[in-house]
Amino acid sequence: MPLNSRKISFEEFGDMLQYEWQQGNIGKDVHRAIEMGLLPIQELREKLRWIISREDDGLRLTFEENLN
Repeated sequence: MPLNSRKISFEEFGDMLQYEWQQGNIGKDVHRAIEMGLLPIQELREKLRWIISREDDGLRLTFEENLN
């Protein structure tokens, strides 16, 4: 699968996580950790195939693009 990468703001990242939780792609344990201010990077990598890195005043989100 090809990788897709883009710069996002922290707000966009929060919205994306909320959406993934509502869709059932990440569990309550991950959502609870995020609410406590923790970011379970390994869980997001395993469940969503996201790679997150800091870039200037935002984040760089890289993920495996599903072409199906």
